[in-house]
Amino acid sequence: MIVLHLMAILLQVLAFLAFNCQPKKCAILTTEDNRQEAEKACKQFGLLFPIVDAVGVLGVAFSYAAVDGTTPVCLSMNCDARARMAKAMDFLNKDPVLAQRPSKVDIFAIGGMLSFDQGRVHGERRLISDLLKVIIARNFPTSSWNQPCDLTSMAPTEQQAFEAVVLWAREVCAASSSCSHLSPLRAKGQAEITIIVETDASLYSGAT
Repeated sequence: MIVLHLMAILLQVLAFLAFNCQPKKCAILTTEDNRQEAEKACKQFGLLFPIVDAVGVLGVAFSYAAVDGTTPVCLSMNCDARARMAKAMDFLNKDPVLAQRPSKVDIFAIGGMLSFDQGRVHGERRLISDLLKVIIARNFPTSSWNQPCDLTSMAPTEQQAFEAVVLWAREVCAASSSCSHLSPLRAKGQAEITIIVETDASLYSGAT
């Protein structure tokens, strides 16, 4: 109840500062046992947003997770990377690795799938993405974006490096196609938890 009241006040302040909240991008996350109370509070404070069990933000899904199937004490973030990793693996699983003829477009597309990490929790995938792009860009600086790259024309050490990165990528992608990350929530009597909130520019060029 208090949280929703504060949310209503915050939205009013932001609207006054020309930072309008887009309803299609906002939802109220709750658990089933708190849904009725949330609906009552939303009606009281004029919050016309859907009440949901899970909400998607920038490609990841948030929900409350329970310990021992009882009290929700954690916020769960699901990276929902299965589709992206499946597309990446379509390329990465091709053998022999050095017999492939990827273009720069292919490599940078794979790199984009691997590096998409809005929760900043998959450092390995971001590093692999950078390595793949660096190796190709360094060895084929004059090739056009759509021109196939002959990987066997690279120096032996570069070939070894590229093959090692691809094999590493296979291992990492196979293990991280579906994952959830938990953040503890504060319960009564527990120490305060600091939350850092970041947002982009408003519709009217203001920023916070």
